[in-house]
Amino acid sequence: MYIELPGAALLAFLVPAYNVVAKKSLPTAISVACAIFVFLACCLGTAMDFYHKIWFYDLAMHGVSGFLCCAIIFMFIMDWNGSKLSPMGCLVTIFGFSMGVAALWEVIEYASDFITGGDAQRVLESMAAGKSPISDTMEDVIAALVGSLVFFAAFFADKLAGYKVLGKLCGFTGFETDKDVRAREESGETATDGVGAD
Repeated sequence: MYIELPGAALLAFLVPAYNVVAKKSLPTAISVACAIFVFLACCLGTAMDFYHKIWFYDLAMHGVSGFLCCAIIFMFIMDWNGSKLSPMGCLVTIFGFSMGVAALWEVIEYASDFITGGDAQRVLESMAAGKSPISDTMEDVIAALVGSLVFFAAFFADKLAGYKVLGKLCGFTGFETDKDVRAREESGETATDGVGAD
């Protein structure tokens, strides 16, 4: 409760704030996805107590957060002309960011419990169920990992389909190849987002 409300507020305004500061426009779909996630996590999860009423709800939210983090950082990277990165470099960056956010969230939960005396990490609940005190923490991180892997699966499926989804969302058509770079240099053109196809 102590960390979800400010965290939700920051997430909901992340993309709009970036659009204003950077004077660019990221896909509306990302803002909508963030708003839906905030509704599911705070309104249903916390206010309606779905975290305790539905046993897998917390894991599901961490899984969704893993997928959403990957999608957000992908859009940021593409907005920063990331199509010039190698596909592997881009995907490793996305994966590292997503898992970093998952780990940071657990650190924040621990800090919240230490300061407020709460049990956001469900240590007492885990021990009462005969589990390890760190079960909830590890399960949350693993759920985020699964969400990240689902993003990669969706990414490669979209690649096989010719980037139809990403093409509509952000004009992405693939990563630049060496051939694309040589052709651009010969023509003297400036690289643009989404140029080339891997």
